[in-house]
Amino acid sequence: MRIVLLAALALTACNTTPPAGSAHVPGAVPNEGELVMTVDGAPVHSNQLDAIFENMPPQQVEMLKTSGQMGQLLDQVAMTQVLYTQAVEAKLHEDAEVQLALAMQERQVLAQALVMKKAKDAITDEAVQAWYDQRKVQFAKPEVKAAHILVKEESKANELKTQLEGGADFASLAKEHSTDTGSGANGGDLGWFAKDKMVEAFAAAAFEAKPGDLVGPVETRFGFHLIKVEDKRDAKPIEDVRPQAEEEIMRETVTSYTNEVKAAMKVEKQGEYAKMGAPAAPPALPPGAPPHGGGGQPAMPPGHPPGN
Repeated sequence: MRIVLLAALALTACNTTPPAGSAHVPGAVPNEGELVMTVDGAPVHSNQLDAIFENMPPQQVEMLKTSGQMGQLLDQVAMTQVLYTQAVEAKLHEDAEVQLALAMQERQVLAQALVMKKAKDAITDEAVQAWYDQRKVQFAKPEVKAAHILVKEESKANELKTQLEGGADFASLAKEHSTDTGSGANGGDLGWFAKDKMVEAFAAAAFEAKPGDLVGPVETRFGFHLIKVEDKRDAKPIEDVRPQAEEEIMRETVTSYTNEVKAAMKVEKQGEYAKMGAPAAPPALPPGAPPHGGGGQPAMPPGHPPGN
């Protein structure tokens, strides 16, 4: 994921309060929330970052924070602060072309805000339940919640099993001995999984066991597993798929609403534009989705840090 200067410059929410004593100009933002940094003495508060994150998927925000790219974003916001202040001092906001560009951007932001409001308003408990009911067959798969310890040698697995049967803590042994470092760091926790998500021998042992059972050693191509079965259920509950439901409801709402608007609007092209017919339109996309024929690059809202 790249963070480019254009992204930070484009979002008015990234712009900071203009120099003291100046009249209201586009881009003025109140300082609210936690102080994030100062740039040439001017404060930058967390509400500016919140404005950027508002239109980003939570996982993308988390990636920014964990991948080291948050520093890049802060640098872009800082650069925007400096350039914005210089632009205001140069009175560029009074230029007719700049005013037109700002007005067009404001229209885009307002139009997107309306569409997103419609999409968010469509998310209700009833809508989520209906979405889930339509897909009950898809989610009606038995699942097991389990943890495991993976080791290379059967003798080691038997040694650890003896310790567990003697009262040793499963999570502690998993952190210390499991060669599956991913789950081992979490005490061997694998969460919930369906039978087809695990290798056959492991799945068979886990699904045949009862909650509370310690199973193994079970041999797979990865080594020898000790499996602690914690719980079982017949289907994935609605709470586990609610984020997916909300995302799809929003996407469907955006498509249906924009199609309604397009069908109802009356467009009369004039002059040289009169004979310019529009090509067959592809299905409407929600804000931030990759454009049709766009090579997979996201159609980002202004100021939205783009991904690769």
